[in-house]
Amino acid sequence: MKKFKVTALVVALAMLFALPAWSAAKQPTIGKSSIEIEGVTLSYESLTQQKSSGSQTTYGIGAALGYFLTDAIELGVGLGIMGGSSNLGGGATSTGSEVDYLVNGRYNFHSGKLIPYLEIKVFGNSASATGGLSTSGFGYGAGGGLRYLIVPDASINLALGYETGTSKPSGGSSITSSDLGISAGMSIFLGWKK
Repeated sequence: MKKFKVTALVVALAMLFALPAWSAAKQPTIGKSSIEIEGVTLSYESLTQQKSSGSQTTYGIGAALGYFLTDAIELGVGLGIMGGSSNLGGGATSTGSEVDYLVNGRYNFHSGKLIPYLEIKVFGNSASATGGLSTSGFGYGAGGGLRYLIVPDASINLALGYETGTSKPSGGSSITSSDLGISAGMSIFLGWKK
């Protein structure tokens, strides 16, 4: 085990020292025909439901894949896993999990190392909660974010978004909800700028 820790430390230090020289020789790879792999996106959402006095707080992790149609326009798909607790009103609570899948479009404003963007998305989800309750739903949202290039082909990301959607619990009536969410993550860009 000690040998593994020493080896991992040596590899990490070698990468750290090689990174400036490697990145100085590369041009940014964000542009037409580039692919973005967005991973380890951590998110927080606060949701308010209509037709009930309830609210929900969720935390999640997700990943996405994007393709640049032009230097500015990117289309993507994503998958997320959320977990959290719901305040159902009257002191009742519930916990559960949710799987989200989405399709999004982004417009990127290239400005050096800092890349702001605007995003629109449509999504679906499937959730289950304590007591055997399960729901499925569909919605849409919009938001914006910032990417900061730490090297020419990798960034750290911060985003803020608003979503609204409708879900239908098994054996129940539809519920409309809206939420404000914040997320942070990292991206790697593959390809070349033409």
